[in-house]
Amino acid sequence: MGDNSQVAVFNKKDFFTGISFLVISLLIYIQTTTLPPEAALFPRISISIISLTGIVILVKSLKSKVRKSSTIMSKNVIIAFIGLLVTYFLLKILGFYSTVFLFILFMFLHIKKERKLITVLKASIFSLFSTIILYLAFYKVMSLMTPTGLLF
Repeated sequence: MGDNSQVAVFNKKDFFTGISFLVISLLIYIQTTTLPPEAALFPRISISIISLTGIVILVKSLKSKVRKSSTIMSKNVIIAFIGLLVTYFLLKILGFYSTVFLFILFMFLHIKKERKLITVLKASIFSLFSTIILYLAFYKVMSLMTPTGLLF
């Protein structure tokens, strides 16, 4: 008889992703404590959604079993996390919309893994339209002030 029994372990990758969502939510929540209640409402709603997503991922990671041990953090997760950290620090310097534009552009190009002119053009157009939609939603519809910087 062959030994088909393998030790099933929880999904470490999802576990640490869920933990990361919760830690990031906590850090962002701490930043909202200095905002007026009206301005803090939307970020706190967003943080709640991110936290709930983190909890769901965390619970699923403990319920799901994987046959082999998965890597704790993939290269893409680390790059996205570093991108978010850089975005956080650039917010005060460049402003919200400029920083979000650069972050979306960076992530688009990272995911595509191409550096052709057409890809950079598509990424720029996508980033611009995404930033415009955020501007319309935050500033025009909800009248929320966003961090301003050197550019916007």
